[in-house]
Amino acid sequence: MKISVTGDVHLRAGHPECYEALENIFEQTEAAGIEHVIIAGDLFNEDVQNYSEFESLCGKHPDLQLHIIPGNHDPDIDEKSIIGENIHIYTDPSTLEIDSVTFVFIPYEKNAKMGEKIAQLKHEIDGKRWVLVGHGDFYRGVKEPNPRGLGTYMPFSRKDLERFKPRTVFLGHIHKPHSPHDHVHYVGSPCGQDITETGQRTFLVYDTSDGNVEPHLIETD
Repeated sequence: MKISVTGDVHLRAGHPECYEALENIFEQTEAAGIEHVIIAGDLFNEDVQNYSEFESLCGKHPDLQLHIIPGNHDPDIDEKSIIGENIHIYTDPSTLEIDSVTFVFIPYEKNAKMGEKIAQLKHEIDGKRWVLVGHGDFYRGVKEPNPRGLGTYMPFSRKDLERFKPRTVFLGHIHKPHSPHDHVHYVGSPCGQDITETGQRTFLVYDTSDGNVEPHLIETD
């Protein structure tokens, strides 16, 4: 089974290009026969309080199951504030079984470390093939700073990687898509957020059967 993964969409009023990029991900996902989309945090910008446009977009794609973790820019979203039968928001560390793979969703929490939150679910992942979805900074000795955010955000370290041994890690927060480690992937923003974020945007498709991660171009103006 394949699953689409994106993050850092930063939906907000006056920026239809962000909605268009997300809609293109939904359209490509459906066209490929994929049923699940994961959004690794910062779906919205912090100034968004009206979610009706996003709810309408999700309503146009009822066959997609949308799995969302809050990021540092949208910590207050939950399933009470955003309504939709196919919208699932994980406000606490949670697990979900998809095609015999356990997905661990770790929402952003200020001043918390990702490893501490994963440890709370250790009994649910021991001996299993599992995938981490989080929102924060990966540390392997050198960190690439995010120009839109200062300081450290919910770190996930090489030691955490070695201790918990996830099959794959998908992180939001850094807007540039890249893989700082063989098993760690920043999904990147599907739409440039400022003048410095140039170049063709992508989303990722993960294959649960073999663990392959493949970027797909987002087709927008």
